[in-house]
Amino acid sequence: MMTPELVTAAMKMIGVLVLIVGGLLAFNVYSKRFFKNGLGAAGHKAVRVLENTPLGIKKSIALVKVPGAVLVLGVTHDRISLLNRIDEPTFEASLETSSTDRGPSFKEHLRRLSGGLQRKVVDADLTGGCE
Repeated sequence: MMTPELVTAAMKMIGVLVLIVGGLLAFNVYSKRFFKNGLGAAGHKAVRVLENTPLGIKKSIALVKVPGAVLVLGVTHDRISLLNRIDEPTFEASLETSSTDRGPSFKEHLRRLSGGLQRKVVDADLTGGCE
């Protein structure tokens, strides 16, 4: 049979363990609720991946925005290499010129091509199919 001192020590140990685990769980819930983006600045991340294009198995090129610049990175299985560094104003200017140089998108072409057909279908539904 267990001695009363051993039972008391076991109960204290279990109580302390429950307090520690409970405190850790409470901190976990609190931190997820109030620090949604981690423990850094809320709502602002300094590094963002703008685009990632795969080139092959475990090989890709990534466009990463950091404060003041946009980095073109080559990413492989075991290495990340800086391919180019573009200043942010230069990058934004090139985006503006490339977006104005482009023609209409596929979606715009499809709307233009199907626009007459959609109007005819809508008109036929409104008139009951009789023209």
